[in-house]
Amino acid sequence: MNMKPTATTVKIPQDLYAEFKVLGVRRRMTLQSFVERAVYLFVNDEEWRNNFNGKFYPSGSINLDIFEKTFSGSLIQ
Repeated sequence: MNMKPTATTVKIPQDLYAEFKVLGVRRRMTLQSFVERAVYLFVNDEEWRNNFNGKFYPSGSINLDIFEKTFSGSLIQ
């Protein structure tokens, strides 16, 4: 696996990012490490990928209760 990082830009709603920052500080999780873990699981774990695909609303918003339940066990350690 090539460990050289690739720069990218993502745009997310400000209020969603603000909530992530609070949870990230509480759980010592940076956006970088969260994205790396989420991408790794999305690529390598079909069951997780299939479960993940149904969690988002068409508007791009997310239900934060579902978000926390989905990621608290497998990603945020």
